[in-house]
Parts: sequence; C-alpha cells; structure tokens
Amino acid sequence: MTGTLRGPAHSSPEAGEECRRRRSRAMWLLARAVESGGGDWGLTPVLTPRGGTKSWALLPR
Repeated sequence: MTGTLRGPAHSSPEAGEECRRRRSRAMWLLARAVESGGGDWGLTPVLTPRGGTKSWALLPR
C-alpha cells in the first residue's frame, strides 16, 4: 500500500527533515496497526520533479 503527498519543495534540507518527522509522528495509528500485524511502514521522498513524500506499508498475509 502506498500513498503520495505532494507539496512545495522545502527551503533547506533541515526543513525537509522536520517535515518528515512531523508526518511520521502524525501517522501513529497507521504505525500501530501495521506493526501489531507484523508489518513494516515508513516514509520516503518521491523521486520526481514535483517531489513530495511517499508513505508505504508492507502487510503480511
């Protein structure tokens, strides 16, 4: 499962990292559900000209 959030580029690498930390904290419910089922999840940059952040989750069968 993946989801993509797009927004303007951050003014600095530090600002981008702070944004990633905020998004990660905001996804506590997803983290709890996925981890309780033995899965994994995370956030990663979208490697396109428009940028953004991709959230992903791996769920076992």
